[in-house]
Amino acid sequence: MEQSKSKEATVLLVGNTGNGKSATGNSILNKQSFKTTAGPSNAISAVTKDTGVYNDCTLYVIDCPGVDTERSPDEIFSLSVENIEKALEMCSFQFSALLLVLKYGQRFTQQESNAITNIRGILGQNVIRECVICVLTYGDDFEADNEDNKDDLSFLDWCQQQEGEIKKVFQECMCRCVLFNNRSKDESIKRLQISKLLELVEKTTPYTKAMYDNAQGDRQRLATETQAPKILQQANATIKELRQKIPSIGASKHPHTLEDQLSKLLIDVEIYKESLMRKYEEYEFVKQPLQDLTILRMEINSKLKIYEQNSKIGRAQDITQLNEQEKTANNKRYCIIL
Repeated sequence: MEQSKSKEATVLLVGNTGNGKSATGNSILNKQSFKTTAGPSNAISAVTKDTGVYNDCTLYVIDCPGVDTERSPDEIFSLSVENIEKALEMCSFQFSALLLVLKYGQRFTQQESNAITNIRGILGQNVIRECVICVLTYGDDFEADNEDNKDDLSFLDWCQQQEGEIKKVFQECMCRCVLFNNRSKDESIKRLQISKLLELVEKTTPYTKAMYDNAQGDRQRLATETQAPKILQQANATIKELRQKIPSIGASKHPHTLEDQLSKLLIDVEIYKESLMRKYEEYEFVKQPLQDLTILRMEINSKLKIYEQNSKIGRAQDITQLNEQEKTANNKRYCIIL
């Protein structure tokens, strides 16, 4: 058995609740360090760390609890950032590998894809390619599924045959994948899977504080994107409120008051549009509110033009009326002289 060249390895366990993160941590350390649950749980667990030794390698394992996927996207992201930052503090923002724990035999869901998106957004866009090892749990199910396979399909062959989003993840992490049977009592199997894991750790790029600092922009960008539904809801409510303020032509007995109201409303629309552009112009989700504000501005300008036209007509009528009044007065004066 080939031993790892490293004398020390720090690994972070990440993934959705129910995939077997804690059980995997226990298998790596060969002791019951982390509390396991039978399936998905809504309880908020703490980030935990423990240490063990395999051959001459000291192992530091940090278990990041999964986040309840029934929460809103911004809540999931916020809790994920909190958990990962706590984990990073436990290892001085340095680790050897990030273990992405997936469950063999389970469909790769949108929740799994979202979790990976969050990992990239928190730790940097290159973290999957450079630092991740995919750990597939329920290795005993894999063995059972392939007992009758005449081609003797290996685990890596199975990984290369996958399609869809999970294939993209395997390719992105350079197929650094290992199968774990956390229920096995066979010491040879338990040691072999740890050895395979440590061989893959040697192929990863160690994560550093500098890499985390460089990912600040990614974290800010993803934080904004996860808040998109709330931002859009607020924007739509504000636009509706602005539209309701448009006065009706003829509703005011004082024309100048109407003009002032429209002009002020036009300024308010421009200010709000500039605010959205300044904060979110680079984001796709803000395009529709900006278009709605452009349409609203056109509506207000149209009202102003109608007002201006009516004002011109009114002035012309006033001049005509004055002329008629002056003519009538002159006729009266003429009659009196006669």
